[in-house]
Amino acid sequence: SWVVGRRIRWMDGGLLSVAGGSDVMIAVGLRRLLSIGYYMRSVAGPPFQSSEISRAAVVGAGTMGPGIAATLGAAGIDTTLWARRPRAAAEAAEDALGRIRILRESGLAASAPGDVTAVDDLAGAVGGVEIVIEAISEDVAAKRAVLGAVEEVVDADVVLASTTSGLDPDEIARDLAHPNRFLVAHFWNPAHLIPLVEVLG
Repeated sequence: SWVVGRRIRWMDGGLLSVAGGSDVMIAVGLRRLLSIGYYMRSVAGPPFQSSEISRAAVVGAGTMGPGIAATLGAAGIDTTLWARRPRAAAEAAEDALGRIRILRESGLAASAPGDVTAVDDLAGAVGGVEIVIEAISEDVAAKRAVLGAVEEVVDADVVLASTTSGLDPDEIARDLAHPNRFLVAHFWNPAHLIPLVEVLG
């Protein structure tokens, strides 16, 4: 089991795989990518709390959304969750909070977990965050639409990520005004338990 949020930095493309002790960082890139450090708890390793990302948003409340939100929350990152149907977002947020409680009881969450809150309007959900993770269905047109809507209401330095497992990143980012801040962050399922995210830029 693991939590995310150790460090975040821009770097040139190529293949990066760094592992040492309880720290695991995996990133695969083509041009520019965001490398995200991951904490995987060993028997002796204490729970880790992020100090570099304080607020995140997850867009989508289906299969992956609750687990990703739980992963962020367990790392001490306050997370908002938005979906087209407010009820789905509220249920996903409750699901994420339940997963965080289990992680905390097992000693696998930060001492001060972040909150996970459902927000009805997209602008409110992504306002003030440092990273937005899109986790909707595998439909390139739908992903373009939601990421385009997000881009209209966030600052130019906010990272936009998609959890796609097979779509072309360039096709998803085609219509973005700032495609250089887009990446794929493919979480494995269940996201709050499997210590691997494929990162493509």
